[in-house]
Amino acid sequence: MLKAMLVKELRECGPWALAALAISGYGVLFMIGRVWPSDRFIGTAPFVQDGFNPFFPLIAAALAIGLGLRQTLGESIRGTYPLLLRLPAARRGLFAMKLLAGGGVYLVCMAAPILLYGAWSAVPGHVAAPFRWSITFPSWGIWLAGAVVYLGAFLTGVRPGSWWWSRLWPLFGALLIFWLACMLLPAPLSQWWRTTALAILALSIPIFLISIFLAAESRDF
Repeated sequence: MLKAMLVKELRECGPWALAALAISGYGVLFMIGRVWPSDRFIGTAPFVQDGFNPFFPLIAAALAIGLGLRQTLGESIRGTYPLLLRLPAARRGLFAMKLLAGGGVYLVCMAAPILLYGAWSAVPGHVAAPFRWSITFPSWGIWLAGAVVYLGAFLTGVRPGSWWWSRLWPLFGALLIFWLACMLLPAPLSQWWRTTALAILALSIPIFLISIFLAAESRDF
C-alpha cells in the first residue's frame, strides 16, 4: 500500500519535475552559451561571478513551493483526503511517502543543474580559470535551503488555520530562512556566517518534519 502511495505521488509530481528540469536546463545552456551565443560571462568564475546563483534560487523556491502545495492542497481541493486516510496504512506512513516523493523530486531536480554546470566547468578549456568543486558550496547550500521551503509549503498545506493569518506562517518562516541562506552563503563573508547559515538549515529541517507529522496526526481531514 505504501509503495502504491509512493508511485502515485511520484506520478503527480512528474509535471513539476519536468518543468523545473526544462527551465533550469535552459538556464545552464544559456550560461555556457549553447542557446544564445554571448560573451557576457567570458572571463567570469563559474558559480561566483556569473549569473548562476541569481537564477538558481528562483527556480528552487518555485519548485519547492509548487510541490509542497500540490501534494497537500491538491488533495484538499479534490476531496481525496478521506479516501486516502481510509486505506489500510498508518497515517504517518502515508504522509511519509508524500514527503519522500516530493522531497526526492526536489532534491534530484535541483541537484541536476549544479552537477551539469559544474561538470561542464570542470572540463579544461571551458573556463579561463582553474575549477574546484568547492566553489559550488554556496549553490549546494541554497539547494538545501530549498528543501526547507518545500517542508514549509507542505506544512502550510497540511495544518489547519486561517489563510489570512496563521496558516501561512510556516511558509513565510521557510522563505525567510531561504532568503538568509541566499544572502549569507554566496557572500564573501567569514566562515562563521556560513557555518551559522548551515546550522540554521540543519535545525530547521527536523523542526519542520516534526511539525508536519504532528499536524497530520491531529488534523481532522
